[in-house]
Amino acid sequence: MNIKKRIVVILVMILAVGSALLVTGNDFEEELINSLGEGTPDNPYMIYDVHDLQAMNEDLTAHYALANDIDASETSEWNDGAGFEPVGNISEQFVGIFDGQNYTILSLIINRHSERQVGLFGSIGKEGMMINVGLINNNIIGDVSVGGFVGINVGTLSNCHATGTVSGKRIGGLVGDNRGTIYQSNATGVITGDKVVGGLVGDNSGTVSNSYATGAVNGGVFAGGLVGWNTNKIMDSHATGDVTGTADKDGFSRTGGLAGFSQGTISNSFAIGDISGASSTGGLVGNMGQRCTIYNSYATGNVDGDNGVGGLVGSSMGSVYNSYATGNVIGNDYVGGLGGDFIGTVKNSYSTGRVSGRFSVGGLIGRGKTVGNTAINSFWDIDTSGHNKSNSGGRGKTTSEMTRIETFTNLSTEGLSTPWDFIGNPNDDEGTEDIWDIDADFNGGYPFLSWQEKVYDDAPSDEKDTDRGIPGFLFPIMASSITLALIVFHVKKR
Repeated sequence: MNIKKRIVVILVMILAVGSALLVTGNDFEEELINSLGEGTPDNPYMIYDVHDLQAMNEDLTAHYALANDIDASETSEWNDGAGFEPVGNISEQFVGIFDGQNYTILSLIINRHSERQVGLFGSIGKEGMMINVGLINNNIIGDVSVGGFVGINVGTLSNCHATGTVSGKRIGGLVGDNRGTIYQSNATGVITGDKVVGGLVGDNSGTVSNSYATGAVNGGVFAGGLVGWNTNKIMDSHATGDVTGTADKDGFSRTGGLAGFSQGTISNSFAIGDISGASSTGGLVGNMGQRCTIYNSYATGNVDGDNGVGGLVGSSMGSVYNSYATGNVIGNDYVGGLGGDFIGTVKNSYSTGRVSGRFSVGGLIGRGKTVGNTAINSFWDIDTSGHNKSNSGGRGKTTSEMTRIETFTNLSTEGLSTPWDFIGNPNDDEGTEDIWDIDADFNGGYPFLSWQEKVYDDAPSDEKDTDRGIPGFLFPIMASSITLALIVFHVKKR
């Protein structure tokens, strides 16, 4: 056989092998979950396709890792249209480690309207972990406890991100019901429900930190840009999407840019979306319970509601410290630039938005305590708000005064107490925590929180880093190309 015929034969064999690997890859890789890896943290089972992903239900205690990006679009035809079956449930939770290795799962479909605990994982137990993975263009539908990644999380999610749509009654873009820890994670997409709805988490009784949501939230008696219902901690997190809440048959609702209702702690967090609701509607939180504290946080979105409407908080029995709101506020009764119906404490805080309402309307607070001051060492802009009075404390200042540091630090001239704590301790500022800063070229010249610049500099990008190496399906093609190049080089040399 001459050299040309040999080359043709070799090329045909290479292309045949490459094509066979591409066409039969799924059948081959379905078995790899049992042949590659041992299911241990140091040697996890490797997942190559969506069938391997579904097979995790066979062992909820093992450890798994993605070997490449996974196209899950075929799940739209699984189980008579019900799609992917969630891994684990509340009675049999996943307690292993799932490491995405910064790969993504694309177009996962789950369509289980009447089922609880719906997501890629139905439930993750206390020892379970999900890390370093993206869920892109998902479409998840369930009844109660529905999330892009997890229905009920008791474990840990870290560096996870989801995009797509989620629908149900207690739902979140990432987790429906979080009882564990969510860290450095985010969700983007349209989240639609009719009870407890959050851009990232529906019901949070755990901890959410260094995380964010950017999608719109529609519906929900308890609706929040990040969390619908919070009873524990939200830290160093934010939401940027618009939030539209819906009232129940009695006109009851809780709608907020970050959280619809909070009985926990919110710190170093913000919301910038526009908010629309009925009762208890706020730029950051719709309704604060008595044990809720907000500090070092802010909201900039416009707020539109009925009664109990505020630029930061709609209605409250809790406490707000070192926080501010700049959005315009429109409502009927109990409307304020910072708080609408506020029975609690506000200290070292301010508002600047325009305020419009019918009954009990104030530049800072719409309705506060009947005895004593609600607002201590706090201010509102009388020029931008359109109001020269507020209820239950606070001092009205002109825009010129509101953009001077002396207004907030030389409080002895106002007959007030401790001055605000600014960076550098200027102007009788005796604080050491450096909570506030002020710059004529930033935030309209109004005071801002000292951590804000860091957030803007270091905020995680919405675009995923795709530099992860070579996807697995390209290896046969690359091998063929390299071999062909070597053959051509050899022939030319001869």
